[in-house]
Formats: sequence, structure tokens, C-alpha cells
Amino acid sequence: MKFAKFTSNIRQSGKIKKIFLSTFFILISLQFSNALDLNRKADSTALFTLYTNAGGSGWINKSGWLTSYITSWYGVTTSTINGSVRVTGISLPNNNLTGTLIINGLSELQVLDVDNNPLPGGSSDYSQNTKLVYVDAWNTGMGMPAGIGNLTQLELLNLSNNNITQVGGGGSTIPASIIGLTKLTYLNLQNNKFTGSIPSGIGNLTNLTVLSLGQNLLTGTIPTGIGSLINLTWLDLGNNQLTGAIPTQIGNLVLLQSLILGGNQLTGTIPNQIGNLTALNGYLGLEYNQLTGNIPSGIANSINLQNLRLDNNLLTGPIPSQLSSLVNLKNLWLSNNGLTGNIPTFLGNLTSLQFLFLEYNQFTGAVPVELNNLINLTVIDISANQLTGLPNISTFPLFSN
Repeated sequence: MKFAKFTSNIRQSGKIKKIFLSTFFILISLQFSNALDLNRKADSTALFTLYTNAGGSGWINKSGWLTSYITSWYGVTTSTINGSVRVTGISLPNNNLTGTLIINGLSELQVLDVDNNPLPGGSSDYSQNTKLVYVDAWNTGMGMPAGIGNLTQLELLNLSNNNITQVGGGGSTIPASIIGLTKLTYLNLQNNKFTGSIPSGIGNLTNLTVLSLGQNLLTGTIPTGIGSLINLTWLDLGNNQLTGAIPTQIGNLVLLQSLILGGNQLTGTIPNQIGNLTALNGYLGLEYNQLTGNIPSGIANSINLQNLRLDNNLLTGPIPSQLSSLVNLKNLWLSNNGLTGNIPTFLGNLTSLQFLFLEYNQFTGAVPVELNNLINLTVIDISANQLTGLPNISTFPLFSN
């Protein structure tokens, strides 16, 4: 009887699972006729274990699974390695995988993509999967896999939005072994419940282009070694409980396009070295901290910056005139500080602005009529200052209709 027909009949007849499992393994054994095929047999067995433990019967797409050779199983990539067909990739995103993800035995696996599946049972120990290069498991509920430190070939690790509270059955800190994964270019652990400090050796990961640790419960200071990550284009440490000063070494990250440090408890002044970040073109967010001193004029060097948030700090002094060069700004938030002086007329030249928040400062003088030039403005708030000679708001484009 053909393999596909047999397995179909088994499911239809309602035979007990034990009979099905035994027959499946017998048929697998019959498929492999030489020593080279023993590896494929091992991979097939491992995939069957994955299928049964991750709710395979309820997958959205399970085409080919258990009914043919592994080369035609949906989401499975194979390659010929040393004359034997081996599983090198599993890509099953958005496929209703449930339960526990077990990938033990897949020793040649390089790519694992299971994002956006409900896997509250987590995953197996990855110690044997030392050839993994790519692991994308965001929004799965999976925790940090045990044995993560063994994955020295790993280039991408995405465990974001997983509500992680346990690491390999232990505590909820980011494992120190992660600093040994020196080939990583992308590390995203955002939106979990990691506690403790950022590993002090994070500076070892010099190939990183993206580091996202935001929206956790991290404490302690930002390690100065972060200045060694000179290939970073995206750095998100926002919405944690980090304390201390912003390290001056942040100025070494000259390729950064977005820097997100808001929503912490950072103190001290904004370092002048931030003016070195001339590649910033997305987001500079330092909001909701306890930063003091003046706004550094060097921020103006980031002439392609689109979003600047310095609100809800303890900043003082005037808005630097140099910020007039930020002609690509779409959002400017300076509210809830102690800024003084006049609202500068040059703001009227920043015609890309859509949101302008200056409320709850100590600005004085008249509202400049130049703000009337902000034809793209959708929201402006200048309340709770000490302004005089307020204009007729009906003359502003925002209110003209």
C-alpha cells in the first residue's frame, strides 16, 4: 500500500495513536536503503516529533507532512550535505503552531522561522542545533531557549513580544552567554519581561546593526561598551528602568538612524557627543527621563531627522537656534520641561512639521506669526507657558477650515 494512502486510511479509520506512530516509524525505516539515508531518517523522525508536539493536526497548512518525502513538506527546506538530504530550514510563520516547539535532532538546521504562532509551551533545548543562523520567533510566547550560548553561528535572533519571564527554566535576566554570539547582526528582545542589567559585555557584539531591548524591566546603567557597536543603525533601550547618565560613548555610533532611550530614569545632561550622530534620520527619543541642562546644539547636525522627542525631562534654557537646520522634522516634542526664552521664529521654517508640542514650559513673549507657515501642521500645543499677545488662531492653517 502506498505511504500516502496508508496514512490517510489510518486517520480516517480512527486507529489509536500508538498504532499510527509505530507504523510511521516502520515505513520511515523502509524508505532508507543506505547509510547516507540514515540522516534523512533521523531528520524525518525529528520533524514528526515537532509535528506532534506543536499541534500539527491543527496547522493552517500542513501540505505534504507525514504523507511523502520531507523534500515536499510545507515549510521545510532541504539541502544535500555530504551526499545526504538534510533539513536546513523550517519556515512556518502564521500557521497556528501550538504547544511546544521541539527541534532536537535537526543537526543541520540553519533557519527557524515560526513567528506569530501561539507556542505557550516554549521550545526545546537548542544545544544540539549549533548550525542555526536565523531564529525568528516573535509573538509566539516562546522563552529564551536553553543552550542559546552554543549557537555561535547565529546572525539573527528575534524573540520580541513574547512576554518572556523565564530563561531556560531559570531566572528572567538576559543570559550572559549571549555575548559570545559574535556573529549576531540583529538582536531583538523587545517587549518581554527581562529584568536585571544589560550584559556588560554587550560591546563584544560588534557586528550588530540592530539592537532592540526596549519595553522590558531592565535596570542599572547603559554599559559604556555599547559605544563599541559601531555598526548599529537602530538602538532601542526605551521603556525600561535604566538609570545613570547617557554614556558619552554613544557618540561613537555614527551609523545610527534611530536612537530610542525614552521612558527610563536617566539623569545628567544630554552628552554633546550626540552631535556626532549625523546619520539619524528616523527617531531620536530621550523623553520621560530626568535629564537636565540645555538642549545640545549638536542635535542640529542630524539634518535628516524626522522625529525629536525631548519632552518630560528637566531641561532648561532656550531652544537652540541651530535647530533651524532640521527642515525634515515631522514631530517635535519639547513639552513638560523648564525651557525659557521666546518661541523661536525659525520654527515657522520647519514646514514638514505635523506635530508641535511646547506646552508646560516657561516660554515668554508673543507667539510668532511665522508659525502660520506650518501648512502641514495637524496638532500644536503651546499651553501652560507665560506667553503674551496670543494670535487669533483662526489665522493659522490648522484652524482655517
